[in-house]
Amino acid sequence: MKLHAINAIGLLGDKAASQLQKLIDALDTKDPLILDAAVKAIGAMGDAGKPAVPALKDVLSKQTEPYFKQLIEAAMKYIEESKPSDVKATDPKQPDPKAPPKK
Repeated sequence: MKLHAINAIGLLGDKAASQLQKLIDALDTKDPLILDAAVKAIGAMGDAGKPAVPALKDVLSKQTEPYFKQLIEAAMKYIEESKPSDVKATDPKQPDPKAPPKK
């Protein structure tokens, strides 16, 4: 259930910034699926995820898996380069404007 909640928060992007502390807390896990989802959800927040950068750096310093090192570095880079208006929540009811038209 925790994994699904983290994934749902990630879909909301910066609209779920009120849940950032829960995502930071989720970084302290040995479960790779939870860590993966939490890092992605924090990264999806863009600028709103900036308060999590110190926690991401801490996790990165202890990480030995290349996949997670790259994931955390990519999330931090995206957060650092984002502006508040860059991140939009994903609305599953709305079509993706970048997706090809359905036939």
